[in-house]
Amino acid sequence: MSNSQETESASSPESSSSDKEETKKQIALRKNTLRSGWMDTIKNVKGTLSILGEEEQKDHDIKWKKSFFVTQQRKTQKKKEQTESESSSSTSSYGLTGSGIDLEEEFKEGVGFEDDDFEQVNNQDLENNNLSDNEFIEDDFKKEQPKQTKERPRRVVQNVEETKKSDKTIKKEAKKRKKKRKKIYKMNEIRKRKAEMLEDEQDRKPHFIFIVSTIQVIMLIIEIILNNGMESIAVNPWFGPSQDVLIRLGAKYGPPMKNGEYWRFVTPIFLHVGIFHFIMNIVFQWKVGTELEKFTGTKRMAILYIFSGIGGNLMSVVFLPDLVSVGASSSLYGLVGVLIIDLFQNWKTIPNPKKELLKLSIMIFVSLGIGLLPAIDNFAHVGGMIFGMLIGIILLPNIEFGFARKFLVLISIILTLLLYFVGIYFFYKDVDADGWCPYCVYLNCLPFKDWCDDF
Repeated sequence: MSNSQETESASSPESSSSDKEETKKQIALRKNTLRSGWMDTIKNVKGTLSILGEEEQKDHDIKWKKSFFVTQQRKTQKKKEQTESESSSSTSSYGLTGSGIDLEEEFKEGVGFEDDDFEQVNNQDLENNNLSDNEFIEDDFKKEQPKQTKERPRRVVQNVEETKKSDKTIKKEAKKRKKKRKKIYKMNEIRKRKAEMLEDEQDRKPHFIFIVSTIQVIMLIIEIILNNGMESIAVNPWFGPSQDVLIRLGAKYGPPMKNGEYWRFVTPIFLHVGIFHFIMNIVFQWKVGTELEKFTGTKRMAILYIFSGIGGNLMSVVFLPDLVSVGASSSLYGLVGVLIIDLFQNWKTIPNPKKELLKLSIMIFVSLGIGLLPAIDNFAHVGGMIFGMLIGIILLPNIEFGFARKFLVLISIILTLLLYFVGIYFFYKDVDADGWCPYCVYLNCLPFKDWCDDF
């Protein structure tokens, strides 16, 4: 009996020791599983806290471990509340019943910290912040963790703004490219048309200017023959015929024009007061007229020359109906108006347009200044230049012919017809032009002493 009792007593401690070893192994396995999950997250968190010192790093490690534990606890609580409609089991602040293991104890043992570490951190932080455990953990978690979550929407917004900016810049660059292409295309077209015009100019010859000049020479000879020579300087200082001969040959004179002699709007263009007058006009006419005819063509040149002369004579007869006047000056000032329009239309293609404008301005100023002297019909000059500008806009060949150009041509046609109609109406209805425009008299003659009384 004693031997059997001894064997039983020997076997009982062995069985109890084996049970203890099995329970220890199970606990160790559970600890290892918890440690593996916790340590992975802790390693990720430690990467963000590498800048801190050793003491601060230790405090932050404890906080992050504790916050992780609390979040895990809350997740499990929510899952249990969803699955169990009515649970009689109560949950502790840091542990779950029925799990077989106290999570708080396992957490402390698994991460390798003691109770004093948790208490020290909690007590220090609670004293500093006056918060409870849960509030402290949530606050700390919000301070550290959302840095990555908040940056993501900002990056998205920045990317959207960058894409918008890039789209705007792309559109602007595309518009600039289109403008450059249009400019290049226009410049190429201008060069082509300019080359074509130059070729046409080389082939063209000033037939109209030659014919008009020949007619004017012939008419001057006829004037001198009909006058039986030239008048004295006291009668005609231009070395030419008398006034009666000029009226017989078709000079501009109001009374016969009202009686139906309409050709007197045209015939004064081919007549001259004398030799000096003829030389002044023929030099300018040959120098400017030949170049313009090469540029515009014979047909355009004929229309410009004749209708500018008619417009100048119409303005002269409206303001000075009783004055006898002849000369191609009204047509020549029409050519000056054409030069002005040509300069502004081809401003970009002319090498030095400002210099050309200065020359033209000086020429106009001097010639109109001379026209302020007595015995010179300055109304014919001004009228010819105005009609020359309008007709030049209508007829001059232009490199560009867009909407603005078409609109300008339309306005010029309307103004030209309107001025002709108003001039004819004023003349044949005996409208007092001086009363209608009292200051227009100073365009013809300056009231210096008494030399404008006869004009």
